[in-house]
Amino acid sequence: LFFNKDGVSCQGLATYAKSVHFKDYIVKLDPRGDIIYGVPLGKGIVDFKKMKEILEENHYEGNVFLELYIDRLDDHAETVRFEEECVRQSVAFAHEELNLF
Repeated sequence: LFFNKDGVSCQGLATYAKSVHFKDYIVKLDPRGDIIYGVPLGKGIVDFKKMKEILEENHYEGNVFLELYIDRLDDHAETVRFEEECVRQSVAFAHEELNLF
């Protein structure tokens, strides 16, 4: 499901969903075009509470996969530390704010 700001896409497709991936992002303007950056759940522009509400209204009982995309940092160890922190934040948000598990 793709969730746009008014939830229309999510509402229209929710009855057909078999699995759902939650992935958050931000958009930064650049002279060459908009750039999309992955961020931990709850730190971007997606309204996951609204998405969960729509899914529940449509009796969704499938899996919810937490997905994360981050850019590589200057070195591998730094990237791994950053990724682990983003995973921790995403899982905490899913648990504390969305009651997913």
